[in-house]
Order: sequence, then structure tokens, then C-alpha cells
Amino acid sequence: MKEKIGIFDSGIGGLSVYEAIRSQFQELDMLYLADEAHLPYGVKPKAVVRALTLKYIETLKQLGATWIVVACNTATASIIDICAEDTHVIGVIAPTAQWALRQSKNQKIALFATQLTVESKLYEKYLSPHLEVAINCSQLVPLIEQMNFSSQEIDTLIHSYLQQLQEADTLILGCTHFKWIRPMIAQMAPSLQLVDSGEPIVDLLKKRGFQVQQDGSSQGKSVYYTTGDVAKARHQLEKMHFYFDQIQNME
Repeated sequence: MKEKIGIFDSGIGGLSVYEAIRSQFQELDMLYLADEAHLPYGVKPKAVVRALTLKYIETLKQLGATWIVVACNTATASIIDICAEDTHVIGVIAPTAQWALRQSKNQKIALFATQLTVESKLYEKYLSPHLEVAINCSQLVPLIEQMNFSSQEIDTLIHSYLQQLQEADTLILGCTHFKWIRPMIAQMAPSLQLVDSGEPIVDLLKKRGFQVQQDGSSQGKSVYYTTGDVAKARHQLEKMHFYFDQIQNME
């Protein structure tokens, strides 16, 4: 049976992981499920996020996904036990933390994440004693969902968060939404090594046996499901230059 990867996130943030996977494994069929009806996840109770995440993991499996990538740090934090038990359910926290450790020269790392991810202390689990500071950046998520990638409000927030860093030479963008403001962060802090979840997940999939396919000879099918408004999703995807074979509503 041909492998099919399902990607789950609360919104458009996980598209950064989708983009990284698609660029390396072009023949794969891929399903993307965005729970836009319930975002943002980062300020919700853990039990609520866990229930939603488990529900949509099961939905993706029923749609034929043989592997699930939970492309959301907040959702990953809520089901870290499931990720440990089921090797076909891949969360972003562990591979991203391990990747950051390999990238850092002074072994001092900072984290930008949502409230739930910070409070879960899972990055501390993988990075202790190297995690210098973990900063709750939940306010950024709804602004990014509105696609205000270069607004003054985002600019001010990023600046205030960066001021809290001390000696860290590596910054984990511990919310997949933050990939879309990576250029702004890089401009403000050019000396920082920035780590998002795309490359670590691709590296993990290679270790799990996935073969890189980049010759373009065969293109897998991509379907985007949203629990929100299809017209809005289509507009967002077009504006961000993402192509999906189908865009559908998901209850």
C-alpha cells in the first residue's frame, strides 16, 4: 500500500511542515487538516486540545493516512504519550528540540512558543539544562492567522520577546505558525540560529524509511480539509501560494 501522510494543525501554521515534507517527498499523497473552527489552541485547556487532537488524528486515519504528523507544538504537548506509544504518530517537539541542540554552538537555547507549550515544560524535558528561557508568544498566533505577517503589532511583539533573550545563540520557533514571521525575526536578530520544525520532521521521516523524491516525475495528491470556512481557507492558500488538488470542509 502506498504511504499517505496526514498533517494536523489548528490552522495555517502546519503548512510550514507540509511545505518541507512536500519538497522532499513529491510522490507522497498528503492530507492536511486544519481545525480552524477552534483556533487558537495555545490558550485552551490541555484537556480540550487533547480531545480535539485525538479526534482529528482518528479522522485522518479514517481518510487513509498511514502516518500522522501533528504539525502543532501545542497539540503535540497534549498527546506526548500517544507519540511515544504510536510510532506512526509524529509530534514536532522532540525532533525540533534535538535538532536545535545539534545546531547550537554554545548549547544555550531559547524558545518562542504558545502558553500551553511553555506550561507543558516538554522542551525543558528534552533540552535541560540548555534551555535558557521559554517565552509565551501566544499573541502572535491570531495575527499570523490573519496573515498580518509584517504588521506593526507583530513587529512590536517580536521585539519585546527578543529583549528577554540573554546568551542563547539558537532560538526555537516552537509554534509552526512562527515560520511565517521567521524573516522578521532574522532581520531583528541576525546572529541567532533559528530552528523551526520543517527540517527536523523531514530528517525524522528519512530515518523512518521515507525515500527522497525530488525529480518531479510523479506528483502525489494533496487535499486540504478545514473545519472552518472553505472560502477563507482557499483565499489564505492562494495568497500564500499553496496548491492543493482539493479544498474541502470537515465537520
